[in-house]
Amino acid sequence: MQIKNIIYVHIHSPFYIGKFALKWAKEHHYPVYATFHSQYKLDFYQYSKSKMITAILLKNIMKVFNNCDKVQVLNEKCKALLYEYGCTHQNVVIIPNGIDSRIVNETKVQEVITNYHLKQDVIKLLFVGRIVKLKNVDFVVDVVNYLKNKKHLDFQMIFVGDSPYKKKVEKRVNKYGLDNVIFTGQISDKQMLDAFYAVADLFVFPSIYDSFPLVKIEASMQKLPGIFLEDTVIAGDVIDNVNGFIGKNNVAAFGDKVYEVIQQKELLKKVGQKAKDDFVIPWDEIVAITLKKFMGDK
Repeated sequence: MQIKNIIYVHIHSPFYIGKFALKWAKEHHYPVYATFHSQYKLDFYQYSKSKMITAILLKNIMKVFNNCDKVQVLNEKCKALLYEYGCTHQNVVIIPNGIDSRIVNETKVQEVITNYHLKQDVIKLLFVGRIVKLKNVDFVVDVVNYLKNKKHLDFQMIFVGDSPYKKKVEKRVNKYGLDNVIFTGQISDKQMLDAFYAVADLFVFPSIYDSFPLVKIEASMQKLPGIFLEDTVIAGDVIDNVNGFIGKNNVAAFGDKVYEVIQQKELLKKVGQKAKDDFVIPWDEIVAITLKKFMGDK
């Protein structure tokens, strides 16, 4: 079956649906492009606890990527990870995620402040995402404990997100006796979510799993600078103290970095603006870039 007006087939999964799309496209002589944006090795090992099974599964999915005509990645670190997994061809292009322009609703800002008892003159740290182990939420809680009880910083830590694992995180918070931590649960209202970015002072996201998540772009759109872990994929395009902050994978060292930057209001403002300049790209521009990079040789 030949379908009119198809330019190319684009897959986002190397599993069943991706394999089906690849097979169909090859049979009908359409070029196939894939987007690589997940740390499959971490996923496979988390669930199998076996290096051998992880290696077999990686080899299996890489057959899909290697049989595509081109592969899209989100940054240089993501590209390096793709080759580490077993990519064998050179047709790999870097195209970041985009975002639709959004303006902060001041009414929503006031709702956030009132409903979640946010203090006006207190530093606010923000995490947005699924509350899961791979996003290093336990590390965040340990940093919060360090900042409060060792550095005696007056601040509020806001977790926006949910998952069954959140109960374990809440137990950790209670164990430390942290009364400055706020869990909002999942928030799907984009205006409400933007309000959290607008009221926060620093986006804390030491995830070892993410590559270029939308939350990084959403925070940047509101000129909220983020701090990330060194040598992670998400930090691959972050320049420390320029368009973001990078901390070491150590609770005290990471906490010291947060403590250092959070009190420099002008630096936060400058880095937040640069993050917006570097990471916020409208979706229509991303589409144009994608067509040029994928179809420029047609």
